[in-house]
Amino acid sequence: MRVGNPNLRCTRFLIVALLLGGCAQTTQINVAPGASLADYHTIEIGKVTNDTGETYSYDITGFFHDELRHALTTKGYTVAEQGEAAGKVLVANCSITSYSAGSAGKKLASAGLGLVPGGYFMTPKDSATIKTKLIDLQSGKVVADLVSTPSETESVMAQTSFGNGHGVSMISSQELVLREAAWGVATQIDNTFKSQ
Repeated sequence: MRVGNPNLRCTRFLIVALLLGGCAQTTQINVAPGASLADYHTIEIGKVTNDTGETYSYDITGFFHDELRHALTTKGYTVAEQGEAAGKVLVANCSITSYSAGSAGKKLASAGLGLVPGGYFMTPKDSATIKTKLIDLQSGKVVADLVSTPSETESVMAQTSFGNGHGVSMISSQELVLREAAWGVATQIDNTFKSQ
């Protein structure tokens, strides 16, 4: 009779759970009737606001701004800061309307289980909702609206993030959900540019 090591089986389960857990994201875009994003050559990152009514342990608006800039630049777009560009410019104003950094990590750490990745069997989520208005700089008219709603399986340990132009980096799931939202916004803009 073969008896397996129960600790090894538990470790294997956690590794499989880590591989199956991850980011889920929905990003939708609505382009105004008669508008075309293909007419624009430069994207200006306008205001990024925290409209959640909460404060966080780090600057979520600054982090999202930097991630959106990086995602758009990686996709080959000319990106300008507020007031830097002239001519046919598309301004991206972003509002973080909800941001839920899960609490399982804090609960696990207080229970002495701080080394268990993705506590509660990977069910807690870090999530966000980011609304973006793409505005014509000259006319001030809204050209398109985007809504990005990513969620990331919560982890009490820093995760390794691959791809999306970042190479390999250590990042918390709280930050990763905002990175994925920025990448989703940039991807939808890119897809719309290419389809028009």
